[in-house]
Amino acid sequence: MLNRALELRPAIKEFFFTVGGLWLDLTDDEWHQLKYFIDLTKPFCKFTKLINSNTKSLIHYIYKIYNKLLDYLDRSKELLVRKTKI
Repeated sequence: MLNRALELRPAIKEFFFTVGGLWLDLTDDEWHQLKYFIDLTKPFCKFTKLINSNTKSLIHYIYKIYNKLLDYLDRSKELLVRKTKI
């Protein structure tokens, strides 16, 4: 859904301009944050699709996947803290 919103950004801006709802439109910084959030959640999307598309039981991988995702979030959090300090 977020990827689609990003693809439709020009149409969304035009819609808000046409109906007089410019106050609802995202700022450039907010669009940038949306892109960052999409990048941040890509591993979750990848693992979700992998688990959903597999017909075999993957319960024995869940703990490993869970740990990988938590490690990824921890690394991302460190990067984000450094970004906000700059």
